[in-house]
Amino acid sequence: MKYNVATSHPLSTMAGLEALEKGGNAYDAMLAASSALVVVQPQFNGLGGDLFATIKDGRYYCINASGFAPAAADIDFYSGQGYKEIPKHGPLSSFSIPGLVSSWKIAA
Repeated sequence: MKYNVATSHPLSTMAGLEALEKGGNAYDAMLAASSALVVVQPQFNGLGGDLFATIKDGRYYCINASGFAPAAADIDFYSGQGYKEIPKHGPLSSFSIPGLVSSWKIAA
């Protein structure tokens, strides 16, 4: 069988390869590698993060789980608060809802 796993950390890559070697599919490898990154590189990866993936399952498709801003965080909201631009600091600074864990479900 031919396969490839690439991550930013060797232990995460090994977790993905092990999932494949034990008979898992690409999803199993992605889940193993992604969850291992949370442990081995917590400064870069976490359950409160995002995921981007390209998957081939008879066809190619991509997952962009970069999270969404809250529905109420639009230009009218910030204008109504007296802002001329979205603040970079403070309680109303821009942020997004993490997408990593929900992407695991989407990929399944």
